[in-house]
Amino acid sequence: MLDLAPDHVADYCYRDNSDRIFLRLLDVYDGLYTSINIIKCLCGNNTFVVYIDPNPTVEIVCKCCLKRISVYDLAYYPAAVKCPKDNDVFSIVHLDSQSEFKVYAIYEYSDDYDNGNDISWCHVYISTDDDLIEIVNDETS
Repeated sequence: MLDLAPDHVADYCYRDNSDRIFLRLLDVYDGLYTSINIIKCLCGNNTFVVYIDPNPTVEIVCKCCLKRISVYDLAYYPAAVKCPKDNDVFSIVHLDSQSEFKVYAIYEYSDDYDNGNDISWCHVYISTDDDLIEIVNDETS
């Protein structure tokens, strides 16, 4: 597994081998060119309100300090195939009555990547206790 993430989110990425969801994702995605991350705000909080648009772009907002973090946005990746954005309308992710989630991001790289922004695929998951829901599965190039 790589210890790497895109610049815009790298400060918020960490790994925790005591986190059951992280270990489940590690079991599925672990590879030489894969970075598996739990997103955690610099204030220490790890639950977020999650926003997504159709591009897909994922932004999260910390419930403690209200910091907005971009988890996935094609604008940051040089090799990404970008489509024009019709609007910047984000919808909030709700599941049943829950609107705050732990967020996991998996960034995959080709074998000739240049830096953390050179991703080729991204998966974003949210968790509700023991449930794990994939909200993004996107090839960037």
